[in-house]
Amino acid sequence: MPMAAFRAIALLPLLVLPTALHAAEVGGYLPLNLEPRLEADVIRLLTLADRTVMRRPIPLQDITEALPDACAVDRPLCTRVQRELAPWLASAALVTASAEAALASSASNPDSARLPLPNERGQTLDSTWQLAAAGFVQLSPLARVNAGAVVYSGRISPAGSFISLGGPRAQIEVGYRERWWSPMHDSALLQSTTAPALPSVGIANTEPLTRARISYEAFVGQLSYSDRIASTSGGLSSGHPLLAGGRISIEPVRGWSISGARLIEYGGASRPYGALDAPRLLINGTGNLGTLTANELGNEEVSISSQLTVPGTHPVSVYMEYGAEDTFHVTSYHFGNGALSAGIYLPRLTPATQLRYEFSNWEDVWYVHHLYGDGLKNYGVVMGNWAADWRRPSDYAGGQSHMLALDWDRTADTRYSAVYRTTQNASYTGGHYQRAHLLELTRLKPWGQFDVALSVQGGVDPYGHSFGRLQSQFNWRPESLLSRQRSTSESAAPASNTRTGAGVTVERFVDVGLYAGQLRYERDSYVLPTIHTQETNTHVGVGIRRSVTAHGDMGARIELDQIAGHSMLELRALDYRYRFTGQWAASGFFGFARYDVKTPAHGFYLGGGMQRREIWPGWDLNLEARYLDRIVRKKITPGEVTLIWPNEFWSMLAGTVSLSRRL
Repeated sequence: MPMAAFRAIALLPLLVLPTALHAAEVGGYLPLNLEPRLEADVIRLLTLADRTVMRRPIPLQDITEALPDACAVDRPLCTRVQRELAPWLASAALVTASAEAALASSASNPDSARLPLPNERGQTLDSTWQLAAAGFVQLSPLARVNAGAVVYSGRISPAGSFISLGGPRAQIEVGYRERWWSPMHDSALLQSTTAPALPSVGIANTEPLTRARISYEAFVGQLSYSDRIASTSGGLSSGHPLLAGGRISIEPVRGWSISGARLIEYGGASRPYGALDAPRLLINGTGNLGTLTANELGNEEVSISSQLTVPGTHPVSVYMEYGAEDTFHVTSYHFGNGALSAGIYLPRLTPATQLRYEFSNWEDVWYVHHLYGDGLKNYGVVMGNWAADWRRPSDYAGGQSHMLALDWDRTADTRYSAVYRTTQNASYTGGHYQRAHLLELTRLKPWGQFDVALSVQGGVDPYGHSFGRLQSQFNWRPESLLSRQRSTSESAAPASNTRTGAGVTVERFVDVGLYAGQLRYERDSYVLPTIHTQETNTHVGVGIRRSVTAHGDMGARIELDQIAGHSMLELRALDYRYRFTGQWAASGFFGFARYDVKTPAHGFYLGGGMQRREIWPGWDLNLEARYLDRIVRKKITPGEVTLIWPNEFWSMLAGTVSLSRRL
């Protein structure tokens, strides 16, 4: 790392180290995307324990805290996680090591061979082998050394190798610490394991703060070398861009979390940066977006995520993520170049199966930028959603992806998994893309101290070429190197006396009704006249809610309207209801919208209303008002005219009347 870049990031830990040293014991993490069985079991356990998973790697403290509740719900799962987690609670251990071999058949087209496998740190479709390992040493209550590496043809990545100093409320992390900032399991917008890990210096907490369970992270790192960085004096220059990021999440009530995150790519070569630029950019933004000047410091991405868990006989987790690649109209709360992702996870579809579905949609210029010709990438691979790499390099085409995954525990030891992915890129850049398909079938079974996974992968890439892979993986989990364990309360949590979800009221419902309102369309703001139309049509919604207080309920909902001949998809990230009496309730909500016009438009909406409950047994009457605030898309398809603004906007103030049928 160049000395100037090191000085730029070194200030961060110096500012917070005194706070960290006053904390208790430094916390550890479960490895990210290295132990597939254990990580899947832990996520299932946390969901059954009514906990959200808004970031990964998952702090070990989150798991041990959830064990009592999870043991009351699923004792076999709890026992398995306790056993497999035990080495991570020792003083030192080589916790996992794996070897993978594959037979790969891909098209002769070089564009096909370079396509990365989803969330595999840059490993491509034609890769034939991989080695990985992870371990740690707890040097003292204030110092922990984590060691990890992923090696495959053409790349040695020290993923998971970093030093932690401080305590669980504020610990400094220096090295190749990976980050997954999303509740999405397969397609995180900002950070995932799609690209190789980058060196960074950061601060985070592994122990939630206050009763609202606040968690935070901030870091500054260095991306790979690029010779396509726009110089402030014109032309191109070469260097290492810097990447700064920050996130914060809060869980104000049990089972519901919301978080915000931001990434800034800046500096590199002749572009200006300084030691204070990272925190200033994360708070204030880059400014002058879209203008190639010395004042424009970089490329930014933001996201807002939420997750709701609902306990019960058939628990469910609903989560969503709204992101933007820049702002517009010089306002910090209006975003452009949007993206919207959502998912649902059923950890107990049956006692032996679990099901997950995810959808993601993004507009143009995600992971590409006019200042940084290689885009928001590390070693040529995007930092976020893997599907955005299944297109031509530096192409600014938008797209969408879907993922459906089913796990079946045939026995306590044998697991079968099926994962289907599909992605489609937009056509307006002339890429002539086809819909891509990827199907993966896996059988996982222990063999001594090994987990042996046999996988068959196949499909069609976005260029229309078929591919296939036959893969075997041996994952070894040796015993801890030192016999000294932590306290019994941390390594083997007792069962809870109460079942998770006891006393929680759950409602599943369908809304059917009408909406009426005024739609405002701005084709070229301040140049062409704004068009106002009156719109009326049907309104449909499907939702779920759970009680969180004696009178309060929290929920999530998907809604569908037809507005001016186009579909409007709305996702409520916050759906709160307060029950005054047994018959009357008030509601307030906030969420994200996707409008299907020439290309998808994205934005947010909010509103509130009243509910008359039990007008008939199982039926409720709803009256609500909502405001959709400048749902925006870029005019990017061939033939569209731009006079001043490259964006067009839709805003709407509407009322809805609907009947809810509780299921």
